[in-house]
Amino acid sequence: MSAPKLPVCTSMAECVPHDGERVTVVGVYFLHEDRPRKAYDDESELPVRIMFGDEIGPYLEPSWHKESQRPTEEIAHYRGKRVRVTGVFRASSPPPPDPRSAYRGSACLHPVEGVALAE
Repeated sequence: MSAPKLPVCTSMAECVPHDGERVTVVGVYFLHEDRPRKAYDDESELPVRIMFGDEIGPYLEPSWHKESQRPTEEIAHYRGKRVRVTGVFRASSPPPPDPRSAYRGSACLHPVEGVALAE
């Protein structure tokens, strides 16, 4: 028996109907400099998002989650490249466990199951 085929999203309009579902998002892997004029110690501190052409797509993990800081090897390998990311699409980031923590409510993939180059 084969595994069910996941929905493939190449735009936010295609992702939103799958809120809370496992999907594969296809777009360009990029570092989103969301805090202007901040000196970052390391690029891995920058959040990663997927770009759908001119449209900004979901973050890879919510801002409060430890996995939102992507591995430097992953960033070096995929930055600026077209990728396929599998995970659960969330139209709005889930809140952090600590209700006093700040977070972005933007769309994200959480959890991210894998990143691979798109064909």
